Amino acid sequence: MSEFLPKHYFRPETASEASQTLARYKDRCIVIGGGTVIYELAQRGLLSDVEALVDLTRLSLDQVKDGERFTSIGASVSLSRLQGSAALHEGRLACIGDALREIRPLQVKNLATVGGAVSSCIPFFDLPVALASVGASVELNGPHAVRSVPILEFQRDFLQPDLREGEFVSAVLIPHEMASRASAFSKFALTGDDWATVNCACSLEIVKGVIREARIVFGAVASKPLLAERCGAALVNRRAEAASISKADESLDDELGEPISDHRASSAYRKRVAKLLLRTTLERAFERRGGGG
Repeated sequence: MSEFLPKHYFRPETASEASQTLARYKDRCIVIGGGTVIYELAQRGLLSDVEALVDLTRLSLDQVKDGERFTSIGASVSLSRLQGSAALHEGRLACIGDALREIRPLQVKNLATVGGAVSSCIPFFDLPVALASVGASVELNGPHAVRSVPILEFQRDFLQPDLREGEFVSAVLIPHEMASRASAFSKFALTGDDWATVNCACSLEIVKGVIREARIVFGAVASKPLLAERCGAALVNRRAEAASISKADESLDDELGEPISDHRASSAYRKRVAKLLLRTTLERAFERRGGGG
């Protein structure tokens, strides 16, 4: 493991103080949540230029709040605590509960935070894929303003979040959707504790047994989560039943293109797994909705 010995450790009392510190150190400073991602990056020698860590635990970002327009999940909420939220195991947000159950080991889940899972921009992670399928946005607190960015735009590329100078992730915002949505998440990994070889999440609006809108997102097939737009469009105005899946499957080959190839799987193997996960994920969502509306 590469030696990682930052010179400074800051625990700001306010968002303004945190932004000022991040702006002062620029690329030589990173936010620390549970520290699990930092450990992975340090192992690979990717933090050699980092001089300072900013700990946000004093900023009260550890709350899950249900507002008028959004469910807000604070950046410091641990994944294990988030998994304890009953709302994430049914209906429109069930895919998030699915994804959290797949994250192992428990020691990592107890430490890892929502902010870290989102801002790290590692394409093999599970939670960002589920969040993308339900249209989540990332709330960013900066020196002069607070803004929100759709998660698929925020994660620009591998290890490349859309963070401006002095900004940090303060929350994830999930828009309230009509009750007729159903969602699901599935994952394939080489071992129980490994990152995804491929994962898939879907969120479907189903009215009277007919799919009116579909969002399907794949992870670990590209350098960021992939929204399979043509795949989702192929399901629109079709019955929420297994026979409809073949239409989505037909569009998947072209939409996936050439998935990434690495020590976990070849590009061709990932494409085969993605097709299997598409069927598994959609069938799970159909079952939860019961084909009704």
